[in-house]
Amino acid sequence: PEITCTRIFANGKTYQSENFRETKCLISSDIPGSVDYAGRIDVCYLDEKPEADEGPFLKEERVLIDAIAKNIGQFLERRKAELELIKSNENLRITLQSIGDGVITADADGLVKELNPVAEKLTGYKTEEAAGKPLDSIFRIVNAVTGKTIESPVRKVVETGSRAGLANHTKLISRGGSEYHIADSASPILNHTGEIIGVVLVFRDVS
Repeated sequence: PEITCTRIFANGKTYQSENFRETKCLISSDIPGSVDYAGRIDVCYLDEKPEADEGPFLKEERVLIDAIAKNIGQFLERRKAELELIKSNENLRITLQSIGDGVITADADGLVKELNPVAEKLTGYKTEEAAGKPLDSIFRIVNAVTGKTIESPVRKVVETGSRAGLANHTKLISRGGSEYHIADSASPILNHTGEIIGVVLVFRDVS
């Protein structure tokens, strides 16, 4: 560090050592990214040095700086993907909160993950109270004519991998005992390989 300095261009910003001074004894390596050029690393000797493999730099130093540039490029790509995922999840959350129907998401085992405000109002449970509990204990539905308990369509969705709906004359019994005639449907949530990782239940009050 006493005889060298370094500078990195990345994401439109410059990072450099406190003693950075560009000299003619300089070696550079481009940082790879999703575009042809994502950034660059510069390393300089502050004083003149004797000629070696590449100016004053050894071939091992070229290998080292190229490896560092590659690692930084991979880090920036991971960071970009993380930020895009965060943004995507936030957009999904906003959409979920804005839907006028009740929406409940559950994992493939039928355990509740999230409720939107309409679902919270109709079931009487907040997301933080319902998360991790069996959907059947939160989403209590009965036949409006016979009063018999109806199994939620989640199991059918997981078993068949296809959308399922409730029969007519279905009532939802809220936590506080209120009753709502509802219509609903459940659909599988698939990952990028097509595997079922959860179920989304959408229902509305048709009283």
